[in-house]
Amino acid sequence: VKADLSVSSDRVRLVFGPRQAPPREWRRDGHLLIADVSRHGVDRTIVAGDNPPDPSMSADAYTAQRIRQGEPVVGIDVGAGTIPQETRLVNEAVSFTKGCYLGQELVARIDTRGHVNQRLMRVESAEAFGPGEVVRFEDREAIVTSAVATPEGAIGLALIRREVLDGSR
Repeated sequence: VKADLSVSSDRVRLVFGPRQAPPREWRRDGHLLIADVSRHGVDRTIVAGDNPPDPSMSADAYTAQRIRQGEPVVGIDVGAGTIPQETRLVNEAVSFTKGCYLGQELVARIDTRGHVNQRLMRVESAEAFGPGEVVRFEDREAIVTSAVATPEGAIGLALIRREVLDGSR
């Protein structure tokens, strides 16, 4: 695809609330560029432009929201060695119809024939915990990568062995 790219100094915000663009699409609204990035039943929109809406939540509230949705931060929850299937973001982040890209063979092989040995999971506790702490399930251990306090205790993300099923305690 032929495309013209340019660097922009526009402000960018992630807005939670009613969809402002058709699902999974980008659109222009005057001087704003708007994209629907809803995930797991939570309506979210990226708004870029001269004057996007003001943020309506604190950094901790946003962290709690992204953890609830299982959305990792690159460099914190996942890194260069993380396989896309470990993140549970394959549908949003990987194209199986695009041309060649670095790592394509491994990603395609896992998709068609295999499984990953760990996956990003949400962990919760009535007790406070933070990044770097160990969570255990039977004989399996994992390190919490992101965490935030909630009124109920704490929630976080960790790359956990595949044998641990969603909803495990």
